[in-house]
Amino acid sequence: MASYELVSAKARHAVDMAPRMRQVDVDEAWAAAHYKPLKALMVSCLVSRDPMAFLADGKTMWMFGVGQRSPFSSIGRPWMLAADGLEGHSRVFLRMSVNYVKEIVTWYDRLENHVDARNKNTVKWLKWLGYVVEEPEPFGAEGLPFHFFHMER
Repeated sequence: MASYELVSAKARHAVDMAPRMRQVDVDEAWAAAHYKPLKALMVSCLVSRDPMAFLADGKTMWMFGVGQRSPFSSIGRPWMLAADGLEGHSRVFLRMSVNYVKEIVTWYDRLENHVDARNKNTVKWLKWLGYVVEEPEPFGAEGLPFHFFHMER
């Protein structure tokens, strides 16, 4: 049985996970902002309130947080990037993600972001979490179809 740990995200977690990032997340980061995995993780952490890293047997499996446009914004921009092998920890991941969304929705009046339309499993997961997922429209550096998703407090 795997040992799990939830910790404040540090640069070492991004360095650990970047080479193992899921291809769907690599593709999304590139399409949205022309970011390679390490830059996507580092920038996401830098703009986030309390970014977190989830470790399974000492390896960083996913990192997540909520970015803000400004320190006083009432709109949060939730994000999550994961490593290959996430599927092997799906029960823990689903339970934690539900609890996290219940917490962050109390921090902001609105949560919103974009998700690559090619990332079908993440789109399904966002709907399962209770987000409204809009029809895809061109977005980001590559102008590829992305879904805008949102949730009100």
